[in-house]
Formats: sequence, C-alpha cells, structure tokens
Amino acid sequence: MLANPEAGEVSIPVNGRTFVLKLSMNAACAIEDKTGKDVGVLLAEAGRLNFRAMRYLTWVLLQKHHHKDFPTEEAVGEWIDAAGGPMVFYQLLAALGRQAIDTTAAKTNGADADAGNPPAAHAH
Repeated sequence: MLANPEAGEVSIPVNGRTFVLKLSMNAACAIEDKTGKDVGVLLAEAGRLNFRAMRYLTWVLLQKHHHKDFPTEEAVGEWIDAAGGPMVFYQLLAALGRQAIDTTAAKTNGADADAGNPPAAHAH
C-alpha cells in the first residue's frame, strides 16, 4: 500500500511491510476528545518519551488503513516493540514532519504567480 502525501498520509516500513498512517480530522478530534489535549501537545509529550501518548498516537494514525491489524492500543504496543521500540515512533514523527514540509512547499511552489492579483475585468 502506498501513502498519498497530498491526503496527509505517510508510509513507514517496519519489518519488511509498509504501513500507511494518516492523521485525519476525525482522528485528531478523537485524540482531543479522549485525552482532553490538543494534538500538538500530545505529540510534544510523546516526543518526550511519554509512552502512553506514543502508543495512543500511533494506534490512531494506523486506524484508517490498518484497523484490522491493530484493533487495540495494546496490539500497537506489541508492534512498536517488535519494530524496535520507540525508534519506530520517531521515524513516524520524522515522516509526518517531512510530509508536512513537502506538502507546504508543493502548494507554495505550485501557486499561480498571479494568485495575489484580482481577476481582470471583462466587459459585458
């Protein structure tokens, strides 16, 4: 399965298999509802080795395409362990960061040069 970067997806290879992760609007809302924290705050906590945050975020990001493989947060914890521990989460964070930068750059570079100018008036 290939990720669609334009849809906010990233792929990460783990043990010979590629997994596609996505932080969708509904996933972000579910994260905020469950934790009472903004997604950015939770990402920062996970980056400081908050293992519960790390496992939960990874589980949510896997649900769009791999919910059958990971029905529970505990299943994701086992996957993270088998993949080499927290490093797989840091690979994911790096991939999400690269994807965000690449998407922003593509939109900026692809913008119409005249986008800031109003359209020309046409006589009727």
